[in-house]
Amino acid sequence: MKIYDTNAGEWTSMEIDNSLKIDRRHGHTAVLTSDGNIIVYGGGKGELHITAYPQLFVLKKYRKSYKWVIPTVRTTSYSAPKLIYHSAYEGQR
Repeated sequence: MKIYDTNAGEWTSMEIDNSLKIDRRHGHTAVLTSDGNIIVYGGGKGELHITAYPQLFVLKKYRKSYKWVIPTVRTTSYSAPKLIYHSAYEGQR
């Protein structure tokens, strides 16, 4: 995987564990967390906007590699937002 460092203005290579099947998608959100992980939610695939799977996953940043993981989500009283063309942010409610 190629990673662009916006501060240094250069590309570097990083190993990534591709053992988890992640559908290509569009219309999703991705949020960079304060600890350097990336949370991806929703999105569709193809012209018919079929739901892409998994619907929620995280790119975990380790010292010399990255790994895709599916987090365990506890049930809340909130209903999930629509899965395509939505917005997101990392913050407190």
